[in-house]
Amino acid sequence: MKLPHPTVMWRKLAADNSGVAALELGLLLPLFTLIFLGIFDTARLAERSWRVQTLAQNGAMAIAALPEIPADATTPLPVINVVDLIDLPATASASARIFRGCAHATGIAVAPSPFCPDGLHVAPYVEVSVVMTAPRLVQWPDELLTPIVRGKAVMRAG
Repeated sequence: MKLPHPTVMWRKLAADNSGVAALELGLLLPLFTLIFLGIFDTARLAERSWRVQTLAQNGAMAIAALPEIPADATTPLPVINVVDLIDLPATASASARIFRGCAHATGIAVAPSPFCPDGLHVAPYVEVSVVMTAPRLVQWPDELLTPIVRGKAVMRAG
């Protein structure tokens, strides 16, 4: 059996297109899968962040509506367990703090005296912080996405 000349074999091989699509699919499918999983994981993290922020706001509203919070600046503030007021998932923890403060353009500052710097009386405020672990679909490196989501809400009580 006589073998064809090597240049003839290379020409036939170069003209043959069978299997090119399968090769391209094999090379690009892992990349597309990784991109899709990253988008899906980021969307799940955004949804968890929204859920945690909603839990913090609901907790702050529930505590702010309680009649036990005094409006005057001399009565001691009560200690309230926020876990009893909002329905937390098993992977979440919450803490609440009630303080007297003054509202400023940059935020709310804790007031050391019964009066704010602008002469108004201090008001009671409720701060609720919620922390939830967010299970990831893909085990990304910790430098890229953190699996902990935090939410905080501050609301005037009374």
